[in-house]
Amino acid sequence: MIFVFGSNLAGRHGLGAAKYARDNLGAVYGVGEGPTGQCYALPTKDENIKTRSLKDIEISIAKFLNYANGLPTTFKVTPVGCGLAGYKVHEIRALFMKYAIPDNVVFSKEWFELYKETERYK
Repeated sequence: MIFVFGSNLAGRHGLGAAKYARDNLGAVYGVGEGPTGQCYALPTKDENIKTRSLKDIEISIAKFLNYANGLPTTFKVTPVGCGLAGYKVHEIRALFMKYAIPDNVVFSKEWFELYKETERYK
């Protein structure tokens, strides 16, 4: 299984899921987008660790889905953009839903837990 985590374009995997990916799954420091170790870095922050626009994140989501499509492994997507980047689950979820999600792409349970919380306080 490939762990998909929110990253920054500088590849500084110092906090949250990115740190977990670096410490446990071989994510390489300095790789901010694409496959790295047993992971895929999906950037939600730029090189200066500033939150990227939803449009820019959408482009990276499309790249990721294109990469994952047809590969024989499962990709587990964490709630990218919903922690340190500060977006709400429904905002990032809407970006994914613009595309066909390959069968080998699954979303971690945290997506659903966070979505329930978002809906409750909308």
